[in-house]
Amino acid sequence: LSGAAGAIVQVSKIINAGTITLPGGTISQSEFIADPVLDNPIALNFGAAAGNNAFGFRSLSDVLGGPLGAGGYSETANNSAGIISPATGLVATNAQLFTIEANSVSGLERSERFLIALGVGDGNVGIELRAGSITDLSGTALFDPRARFIRHAITGATRQSRIGKIVGGGSIMTASPLANQSGGDLPVARTLNALPGSIIDLSGTRATFDVFVPTLGYLDRDEWSAGGRIAALAGGSLAGAQINAFGGYADDAGAFPRLGRIDAALATPEALGGTLEWQQPTLRATDPGVVTTDVLYADTIGASGFDTLIARGGMVFDGAFNLNLDKAFVATGRVSADGNIRVGEFVNVAATAGSVASISAPYIRFDGR
Repeated sequence: LSGAAGAIVQVSKIINAGTITLPGGTISQSEFIADPVLDNPIALNFGAAAGNNAFGFRSLSDVLGGPLGAGGYSETANNSAGIISPATGLVATNAQLFTIEANSVSGLERSERFLIALGVGDGNVGIELRAGSITDLSGTALFDPRARFIRHAITGATRQSRIGKIVGGGSIMTASPLANQSGGDLPVARTLNALPGSIIDLSGTRATFDVFVPTLGYLDRDEWSAGGRIAALAGGSLAGAQINAFGGYADDAGAFPRLGRIDAALATPEALGGTLEWQQPTLRATDPGVVTTDVLYADTIGASGFDTLIARGGMVFDGAFNLNLDKAFVATGRVSADGNIRVGEFVNVAATAGSVASISAPYIRFDGR
């Protein structure tokens, strides 16, 4: 998958097993269950109580029994998932799966039942970046292809003017699973899972433009752009992933690789690094290289170039470490699906027994109750 600079891809679920290239772009995940499905409790996995009016499946054979030779299914055959009809107390037929029959004893009215295709991958995963995949949202520079020709004030060379703009690193975001406090459709919780061996590049970049200086003429001017953002508002895992969220860097004779984690000692960032935002994470010292849900690691945050850490709803410190951030640490409230901070919620910052941990940053803020 590739796109122009600043492109936005909005998905309910996405799996990257290859390469995604969106310079300075955004991958944004969100999914909602519409109001009609909310009449009864939602069951997006089988085994839910009779009467639920939404069931998830990946293949029709997961829910429909009695396959026919032409590829269809018999309406009168029992469903293959063993879902019980609330009207009869027996296994529902395929036809009954799509309609909840009235039940005079329970007062249940006749209504529709929804079967929802979950797609490939685990049902609760919104963005999955598989081992060996490359998600390149790094910044870039855009130059005007119709710029006029100029003479450089120092070299005297005549060439096309370098005018344009510089683009920062992009964003990977999963939506909050919390319903808007004003009501509306129910968001579905989907996690961000960057599996061990996956590569994420959110780095800023460096570019040289021409600037006119009175009495001198056109001279070179270097500009740098900031690193990007990861916002996992429904949690997930980054353990074992290689992430580059450094801001644009000074010329280092090629020591800064195009993709993957860098040796920070060989590069001098000239712009701010990226932002890592997570819902109620646990913070530990060292990345074990295996999937660990909702656990962030101080060594990964530092080596990846993140300068800001935002913990939504609070954080738990677990172990002995010191995390140095070049911009900010913020513990603040969770947000609803509409992006608004939820009113009246507690923000809990705690530590496990025996932990000796600290965070150093120019700016630290604790919000909430």
